[in-house]
Amino acid sequence: MKELLPLTEQQKNIWNTEMFYSNTAINNVGGYLCIEEKVDFKLLNEALNLYVKYTDSCRFHFISKDSQVFQYISDFSKSDIDIIDVKNKNEADKLGVKLLNEPFNVYDSNLFRFTILRFPNGKGGFSAIFHHLISDAWSMGMFISRVIEIYSSLVKRKKRFSRFSKIF
Repeated sequence: MKELLPLTEQQKNIWNTEMFYSNTAINNVGGYLCIEEKVDFKLLNEALNLYVKYTDSCRFHFISKDSQVFQYISDFSKSDIDIIDVKNKNEADKLGVKLLNEPFNVYDSNLFRFTILRFPNGKGGFSAIFHHLISDAWSMGMFISRVIEIYSSLVKRKKRFSRFSKIF
């Protein structure tokens, strides 16, 4: 069995709000980011998965045991993130609002959702929705910076090694 950890005082307050407003998106934190260049969607998928793999808080799962709520860190499981084609920024805005308003199941499940957005011109981005139990505005800023850093590194690495594949 996984090591069960108590909730922090802040998490307890968020949990209580969640229980009072269950099946709502009241505790969702998120938005979307557009990348103003051609996007390698496979590498963006990989960057988002790497972020989850190396960020324990993304893998917090919550369970009820003996009338108390505990959290544990779930094992990493790579996922193929949905890619949604959008025509323009206006459509991306509407999709972002729709995704932000979908509630999470807070019991023993992932409390984040990613969606990759693809524009007709090859540019794109991603939507990231987190439950407030695992993220806040400050950590969202850290998340965006880190994912872009990972993605940029993967793109540079691919470009560097693609030169060698032409030789062989």
